Amino acid sequence: MNQNELIKAARTGDKNAFAELYIKYKDSMYRSHILSLKTSRTRLTRFLRALLRLTQGLLL
Repeated sequence: MNQNELIKAARTGDKNAFAELYIKYKDSMYRSHILSLKTSRTRLTRFLRALLRLTQGLLL
């Protein structure tokens, strides 16, 4: 599946599609947070919030 198909599938509840998107983008998402935040606790909190927003956005 291409990226658009994965997003569409994840929005319809396909857990495998979501997992594939997560695996593909988690490192770059986390890396961008590491560069912009000072403490590891803050980085983790922000990363988890971004991941939550991602999952909520797919469910809309």
